[in-house]
Amino acid sequence: MEQARRSRRPTSDRAILRGHPLPLGATVQPDGINFAIASRYATAVTLLIFLPGTLEPLLEVPLDARFHRTGEVWHAFLKGLEPGIQYTYRMDRLPNPQPQVHRFDSHQELLDRCDIYSGLWHKQHRHLIPRPTTHEIIPFPNAAQ
Repeated sequence: MEQARRSRRPTSDRAILRGHPLPLGATVQPDGINFAIASRYATAVTLLIFLPGTLEPLLEVPLDARFHRTGEVWHAFLKGLEPGIQYTYRMDRLPNPQPQVHRFDSHQELLDRCDIYSGLWHKQHRHLIPRPTTHEIIPFPNAAQ
């Protein structure tokens, strides 16, 4: 019983820190993982961490724009997080005076395109797995015209 209580207590080796804006994507470091994603128009970003094969996030980290944003890059360092996790983001824009131009849906999970487009990741990224999504891509109106 005591051991179960001890394992739930926060420890000094796990923390959510400011992180670095570069490099973009997820970067494994000796004591954790740095996450950085660019979005010029987002006003809110949440990082979701999953164990492989699970549907519910293990951890949701809402990023504070005053602390986790440098220019157009949102970033956080998760100290104590080990490779092998899956992750997505949720983004929003409030207020959004041009919803037809800036399409944000805080209920949709977004993949990190830096990791998607780098087909062959650096060796340090080989254990990070961008979370697959089944969300449908919605075309822009009149895109075919």
